[in-house]
Amino acid sequence: MKIIKDNLSFARVYFSFLKEHSGSQGFSSANWEIKSANQELKKWQLIELDLKEIYEDILLVHHHHSMDGLELIPPLGNRVMNALDNFKKMAPEYSIHNKDCYNQILSKSNMEFNAVFLSRKPVTTIPEHQKLIAKSGDLIHLDGLHRLIGWSYAGKFSEMYKSNKQKVTAFVAG
Repeated sequence: MKIIKDNLSFARVYFSFLKEHSGSQGFSSANWEIKSANQELKKWQLIELDLKEIYEDILLVHHHHSMDGLELIPPLGNRVMNALDNFKKMAPEYSIHNKDCYNQILSKSNMEFNAVFLSRKPVTTIPEHQKLIAKSGDLIHLDGLHRLIGWSYAGKFSEMYKSNKQKVTAFVAG
């Protein structure tokens, strides 16, 4: 993990969040989570993630748990690689039973890379974070789940790191 900028003001982080997400589906819950993370953890950094960190260190949290037995992200959280495997296995059924989430993942797969929002530990005021089993070094998802899975599904991370042109960045609280 490479730190690009340390000690960012929340105004800078929030401006980036609003610029990229205002009016998007899921904005209100992500907006609340970003503000909750700031209130509790205070400090922000902008980092660059390598492929291993994306797949193994980010712990995803999802608000649409089991739908007819289909669970993309269990309540205890899931890694990007595991969530991608689940998505591939259940895609036909997931497209029917959780159409909004499925469509968000597919639509995000074609997006250009932009920053995701993470925290260094679970945020106690976010109910989904209270169930997480996080280990030291985990980066907890606040915003960007559909993009991370979509980009993975489209093979964009592999392309990106082979070409060494662009990296995934993240604003990290804590």
